[in-house]
Amino acid sequence: MDNLLRIPGTRFRFGIDPLIGLIPGLGDTGSAMVSALALIQAARYGVPKIVLARMSVNILLNELIGIVPVIGDAFSFWFKSNARNHQLIKEHMGAPRKSNRSDWIFVFGVLIALAVIVGIGIFVSLFVLQQLLRMVSGR
Repeated sequence: MDNLLRIPGTRFRFGIDPLIGLIPGLGDTGSAMVSALALIQAARYGVPKIVLARMSVNILLNELIGIVPVIGDAFSFWFKSNARNHQLIKEHMGAPRKSNRSDWIFVFGVLIALAVIVGIGIFVSLFVLQQLLRMVSGR
């Protein structure tokens, strides 16, 4: 999601996440779904709750700032929340533990917060598109 492509002649890599983020509303939703799946998988593997919290902060930051047109897309190119979360999972996979009920309650709470943020982003995107169409059509 974050490091698929490389700009020729540089070491800078980017992925699908910031590109799909350019699609108003739908891009941020798709990105959030993929990030949420990674968080659920981390909980299944028994990643410690503090790591789940760090992953959640990465996802929520990416989505909160990502809903701001242009600025959010530039942030996604730089921040790379999925790459950060992948690294966190790799660092804590050495000693897997069984996830417990409080891990799942935490993850469920984060998913609800993510859904609210994505919903707000979709609403704002649709509102902005509606206003742009009104301006173009002259109403």
